[in-house]
Amino acid sequence: MEKEYDEVGAGGGGEFVGFDFQKRFDVSKFQKELNTKYIGRTFIYRNEVESTMDLGLREINEGGCSGTLILAEYQNKGKGRKGRNWATGVGNNLYFTFILKLTNFMEAFKLNFATPLSVVLSCFDESSDVGVAVKWPNDVWELKTNKKLCGVLVDSSVQGSNIWLNVGVGINVNEDMRQHTSISSIATSVSDIVGRNISREIFLGRFCNHLERFLQFSQKEVLSVYKQNEVLCRRAKIYVFPNGVEKKAEVGGMLEVTPIGYNDDGTLKVKTHSGQIMDLSSEE
Repeated sequence: MEKEYDEVGAGGGGEFVGFDFQKRFDVSKFQKELNTKYIGRTFIYRNEVESTMDLGLREINEGGCSGTLILAEYQNKGKGRKGRNWATGVGNNLYFTFILKLTNFMEAFKLNFATPLSVVLSCFDESSDVGVAVKWPNDVWELKTNKKLCGVLVDSSVQGSNIWLNVGVGINVNEDMRQHTSISSIATSVSDIVGRNISREIFLGRFCNHLERFLQFSQKEVLSVYKQNEVLCRRAKIYVFPNGVEKKAEVGGMLEVTPIGYNDDGTLKVKTHSGQIMDLSSEE
Protein backbone atom coordinates (compact mmCIF):
# COMPACT_ATOMS: atom_id res chain seq x y z
CA MET A 1 0.00 0.00 0.00
CA GLU A 2 1.40 3.39 -0.99
CA LYS A 3 0.44 6.05 1.53
CA GLU A 4 0.13 9.75 0.73
CA TYR A 5 1.54 12.72 2.63
CA ASP A 6 1.86 16.37 1.72
CA GLU A 7 5.35 17.08 0.39
CA VAL A 8 7.60 19.95 1.34
CA GLY A 9 9.82 22.03 -0.89
CA ALA A 10 9.65 24.68 -3.57
CA GLY A 11 6.79 24.51 -6.04
CA GLY A 12 4.21 23.31 -3.54
CA GLY A 13 4.54 19.70 -4.69
CA GLY A 14 8.10 19.06 -3.61
CA GLU A 15 9.38 19.54 -7.20
CA PHE A 16 12.69 21.15 -6.42
CA VAL A 17 15.17 22.50 -8.95
CA GLY A 18 17.78 20.05 -10.24
CA PHE A 19 15.80 16.80 -9.94
CA ASP A 20 15.85 14.61 -13.06
CA PHE A 21 12.37 13.07 -12.95
CA GLN A 22 13.48 10.28 -15.26
CA LYS A 23 15.30 9.02 -12.16
CA ARG A 24 12.11 9.06 -10.09
CA PHE A 25 11.75 5.93 -8.00
CA ASP A 26 9.44 3.37 -9.63
CA VAL A 27 7.23 2.21 -6.77
CA SER A 28 5.55 -0.57 -8.78
CA LYS A 29 8.93 -2.02 -9.79
CA PHE A 30 9.98 -2.04 -6.14
CA GLN A 31 6.76 -3.72 -5.05
CA LYS A 32 7.19 -6.47 -7.66
CA GLU A 33 10.56 -7.31 -6.10
CA LEU A 34 9.10 -7.68 -2.58
CA ASN A 35 8.37 -11.12 -1.16
CA THR A 36 7.86 -9.88 2.40
CA LYS A 37 4.80 -10.09 4.62
CA TYR A 38 5.17 -6.66 6.23
CA ILE A 39 8.53 -4.93 5.63
CA GLY A 40 7.93 -2.30 2.94
CA ARG A 41 4.31 -3.30 2.35
CA THR A 42 3.14 0.11 3.53
CA PHE A 43 5.22 2.53 1.45
CA ILE A 44 5.49 6.32 1.61
CA TYR A 45 7.40 8.02 -1.22
CA ARG A 46 8.26 11.72 -1.27
CA ASN A 47 10.40 13.90 -3.50
CA GLU A 48 11.65 16.08 -0.66
CA VAL A 49 11.26 16.03 3.12
CA GLU A 50 13.09 17.52 6.04
CA SER A 51 13.92 14.03 7.36
CA THR A 52 12.43 10.58 6.77
CA MET A 53 13.16 9.92 10.46
CA ASP A 54 10.67 12.67 11.33
CA LEU A 55 8.01 11.00 9.17
CA GLY A 56 8.83 7.67 10.78
CA LEU A 57 8.24 9.13 14.24
CA ARG A 58 5.00 10.66 13.00
CA GLU A 59 3.86 7.25 11.77
CA ILE A 60 4.67 5.69 15.15
CA ASN A 61 2.79 8.39 17.07
CA GLU A 62 -0.21 8.10 14.76
CA GLY A 63 -0.47 4.32 15.04
CA GLY A 64 1.28 3.37 11.81
CA CYS A 65 1.88 -0.20 10.70
CA SER A 66 5.02 -2.05 11.74
CA GLY A 67 7.19 -2.42 8.64
CA THR A 68 6.14 0.90 7.09
CA LEU A 69 8.92 2.29 4.88
CA ILE A 70 9.38 5.99 4.02
CA LEU A 71 11.62 6.88 1.07
CA ALA A 72 12.62 10.39 -0.02
CA GLU A 73 14.71 11.56 -2.93
CA TYR A 74 16.08 14.42 -0.86
CA GLN A 75 16.29 15.28 2.83
CA ASN A 76 17.10 18.87 3.66
CA LYS A 77 17.60 18.05 7.33
CA GLY A 78 18.76 14.43 7.14
CA LYS A 79 19.94 12.96 10.44
CA GLY A 80 23.04 10.95 11.31
CA ARG A 81 24.41 9.49 14.51
CA LYS A 82 25.05 11.75 17.52
CA GLY A 83 22.89 14.50 16.02
CA ARG A 84 25.05 14.98 12.91
CA ASN A 85 23.37 16.30 9.79
CA TRP A 86 23.21 13.84 6.89
CA ALA A 87 23.83 15.57 3.56
CA THR A 88 22.01 13.93 0.65
CA GLY A 89 22.13 14.02 -3.14
CA VAL A 90 19.08 13.74 -5.40
CA GLY A 91 17.71 10.80 -7.39
CA ASN A 92 20.76 8.54 -7.27
CA ASN A 93 20.68 6.95 -3.84
CA LEU A 94 18.42 5.43 -1.21
CA TYR A 95 17.49 7.52 1.83
CA PHE A 96 14.74 5.87 3.81
CA THR A 97 13.32 5.06 7.22
CA PHE A 98 11.33 2.05 8.35
CA ILE A 99 9.48 1.51 11.61
CA LEU A 100 9.14 -1.72 13.59
CA LYS A 101 7.11 -2.67 16.64
CA LEU A 102 8.91 -5.13 18.93
CA THR A 103 8.16 -6.75 22.26
CA ASN A 104 11.64 -6.84 23.81
CA PHE A 105 15.00 -5.12 23.55
CA MET A 106 16.83 -8.27 22.45
CA GLU A 107 14.87 -7.98 19.20
CA ALA A 108 16.16 -4.40 18.96
CA PHE A 109 19.75 -5.61 19.33
CA LYS A 110 19.12 -8.15 16.57
CA LEU A 111 17.73 -5.43 14.31
CA ASN A 112 20.91 -3.39 14.82
CA PHE A 113 22.88 -6.28 13.29
CA ALA A 114 20.30 -7.30 10.69
CA THR A 115 19.95 -3.90 9.02
CA PRO A 116 23.55 -3.43 7.81
CA LEU A 117 23.76 -7.15 7.03
CA SER A 118 20.80 -6.75 4.70
CA VAL A 119 22.67 -3.99 2.86
CA VAL A 120 25.77 -6.19 2.57
CA LEU A 121 23.79 -9.13 1.15
CA SER A 122 21.99 -6.81 -1.27
CA CYS A 123 25.43 -5.75 -2.54
CA PHE A 124 26.39 -9.41 -2.92
CA ASP A 125 23.22 -9.89 -4.99
CA GLU A 126 24.60 -7.31 -7.43
CA SER A 127 27.99 -9.00 -7.67
CA SER A 128 29.55 -11.85 -5.72
CA ASP A 129 32.93 -10.15 -6.10
CA VAL A 130 32.13 -7.02 -4.10
CA GLY A 131 34.30 -6.61 -1.02
CA VAL A 132 31.97 -4.98 1.47
CA ALA A 133 31.45 -5.62 5.17
CA VAL A 134 29.79 -4.18 8.25
CA LYS A 135 31.85 -1.81 10.34
CA TRP A 136 30.55 -1.95 13.91
CA PRO A 137 28.03 -1.02 14.92
CA ASN A 138 26.07 -0.66 11.71
CA ASP A 139 27.94 1.13 8.92
CA VAL A 140 28.81 -0.65 5.66
CA TRP A 141 32.26 -0.14 4.14
CA GLU A 142 34.16 -1.24 1.06
CA LEU A 143 37.16 -3.23 2.26
CA LYS A 144 39.58 -2.46 -0.57
CA THR A 145 39.36 1.32 -0.30
CA ASN A 146 38.19 1.57 3.33
CA LYS A 147 35.39 3.90 2.24
CA LYS A 148 31.89 4.20 3.66
CA LEU A 149 28.96 2.98 1.60
CA CYS A 150 26.05 3.10 4.03
CA GLY A 151 25.06 4.49 7.42
CA VAL A 152 22.29 3.42 9.78
CA LEU A 153 20.66 5.31 12.65
CA VAL A 154 18.32 3.57 15.11
CA ASP A 155 16.05 5.49 17.51
CA SER A 156 13.77 3.70 19.98
CA SER A 157 10.70 4.64 21.99
CA VAL A 158 8.46 2.72 24.39
CA GLN A 159 4.66 2.81 24.17
CA GLY A 160 3.05 0.63 26.81
CA SER A 161 4.40 -2.89 26.45
CA ASN A 162 5.68 -2.24 22.93
CA ILE A 163 9.08 -1.01 21.74
CA TRP A 164 9.06 1.01 18.54
CA LEU A 165 12.18 1.36 16.43
CA ASN A 166 12.61 4.21 13.96
CA VAL A 167 15.44 3.12 11.65
CA GLY A 168 17.07 5.52 9.20
CA VAL A 169 19.23 4.15 6.38
CA GLY A 170 21.33 6.03 3.84
CA ILE A 171 22.89 4.01 0.99
CA ASN A 172 25.05 5.51 -1.74
CA VAL A 173 23.74 3.58 -4.74
CA ASN A 174 24.46 5.36 -8.03
CA GLU A 175 26.37 8.41 -6.82
CA ASP A 176 29.57 9.16 -8.76
CA MET A 177 31.82 10.06 -5.86
CA ARG A 178 34.41 11.58 -8.20
CA GLN A 179 31.99 14.51 -8.47
CA HIS A 180 32.20 15.11 -4.70
CA THR A 181 35.82 15.97 -3.99
CA SER A 182 35.14 16.85 -0.35
CA ILE A 183 34.11 13.26 0.49
CA SER A 184 35.46 11.14 -2.39
CA SER A 185 38.39 9.99 -0.23
CA ILE A 186 36.09 8.57 2.47
CA ALA A 187 32.85 7.59 0.69
CA THR A 188 31.90 5.25 -2.15
CA SER A 189 28.76 3.92 -3.82
CA VAL A 190 27.47 0.56 -5.01
CA SER A 191 27.82 1.64 -8.65
CA ASP A 192 31.41 2.78 -8.06
CA ILE A 193 32.20 -0.67 -6.66
CA VAL A 194 30.50 -2.84 -9.31
CA GLY A 195 31.22 -0.54 -12.25
CA ARG A 196 27.64 -0.04 -13.48
CA ASN A 197 24.40 1.65 -12.53
CA ILE A 198 22.16 -0.20 -10.08
CA SER A 199 18.37 -0.46 -10.03
CA ARG A 200 17.42 1.30 -6.81
CA GLU A 201 14.02 -0.38 -6.84
CA ILE A 202 15.44 -3.90 -7.04
CA PHE A 203 18.15 -3.10 -4.48
CA LEU A 204 15.63 -1.78 -1.96
CA GLY A 205 13.29 -4.72 -2.57
CA ARG A 206 16.10 -7.17 -1.94
CA PHE A 207 17.08 -5.27 1.19
CA CYS A 208 13.55 -5.62 2.57
CA ASN A 209 13.50 -9.33 1.72
CA HIS A 210 16.82 -9.96 3.47
CA LEU A 211 15.79 -7.90 6.50
CA GLU A 212 12.51 -9.72 7.09
CA ARG A 213 14.30 -13.07 6.75
CA PHE A 214 16.92 -12.04 9.33
CA LEU A 215 14.22 -10.89 11.74
CA GLN A 216 12.88 -14.45 11.72
CA PHE A 217 16.30 -15.74 12.88
CA SER A 218 17.36 -15.99 16.49
CA GLN A 219 19.75 -13.42 17.93
CA LYS A 220 22.48 -16.08 17.96
CA GLU A 221 21.92 -16.91 14.28
CA VAL A 222 22.02 -13.26 13.20
CA LEU A 223 25.15 -12.65 15.28
CA SER A 224 26.82 -15.64 13.59
CA VAL A 225 26.17 -14.18 10.12
CA TYR A 226 27.27 -10.76 11.37
CA LYS A 227 30.63 -12.14 12.51
CA GLN A 228 31.22 -13.58 9.04
CA ASN A 229 30.56 -10.21 7.40
CA GLU A 230 32.13 -7.62 9.72
CA VAL A 231 35.47 -5.88 9.40
CA LEU A 232 36.41 -4.56 12.84
CA CYS A 233 37.52 -7.84 14.43
CA ARG A 234 39.78 -8.49 11.44
CA ARG A 235 41.95 -5.60 12.59
CA ALA A 236 44.75 -5.96 15.10
CA LYS A 237 44.22 -2.52 16.65
CA ILE A 238 41.49 0.08 16.66
CA TYR A 239 41.08 3.43 18.41
CA VAL A 240 37.99 4.18 20.46
CA PHE A 241 36.60 6.87 22.76
CA PRO A 242 35.37 4.73 25.66
CA ASN A 243 33.43 6.30 28.51
CA GLY A 244 35.14 6.23 31.88
CA VAL A 245 38.68 5.57 30.66
CA GLU A 246 41.35 7.10 32.86
CA LYS A 247 43.09 10.09 31.30
CA LYS A 248 46.53 8.55 31.68
CA ALA A 249 45.47 5.67 29.43
CA GLU A 250 44.33 7.96 26.65
CA VAL A 251 46.30 9.30 23.71
CA GLY A 252 44.71 12.33 22.10
CA GLY A 253 41.39 11.39 23.65
CA MET A 254 41.49 7.92 22.07
CA LEU A 255 42.41 4.53 23.47
CA GLU A 256 44.17 1.86 21.41
CA VAL A 257 42.53 -1.54 21.92
CA THR A 258 42.34 -4.97 20.30
CA PRO A 259 38.83 -6.06 19.23
CA ILE A 260 38.17 -9.64 20.34
CA GLY A 261 34.47 -10.23 19.70
CA TYR A 262 30.87 -9.28 20.27
CA ASN A 263 28.40 -9.83 23.07
CA ASP A 264 24.81 -10.95 22.48
CA ASP A 265 23.55 -7.44 23.16
CA GLY A 266 25.66 -5.99 20.35
CA THR A 267 28.40 -4.46 22.47
CA LEU A 268 31.98 -4.82 21.25
CA LYS A 269 34.44 -6.70 23.45
CA VAL A 270 38.00 -5.29 23.40
CA LYS A 271 41.28 -5.75 25.25
CA THR A 272 43.53 -2.89 26.37
CA HIS A 273 47.35 -2.87 26.56
CA SER A 274 47.11 -3.77 30.24
CA GLY A 275 44.95 -6.81 29.48
CA GLN A 276 41.73 -5.26 30.73
CA ILE A 277 38.61 -6.54 28.95
CA MET A 278 36.05 -3.85 28.17
CA ASP A 279 32.58 -3.92 26.62
CA LEU A 280 31.91 -0.89 24.41
CA SER A 281 28.54 0.41 23.35
CA SER A 282 27.93 1.93 19.92
CA GLU A 283 28.16 5.42 21.40
CA GLU A 284 31.81 4.93 22.35
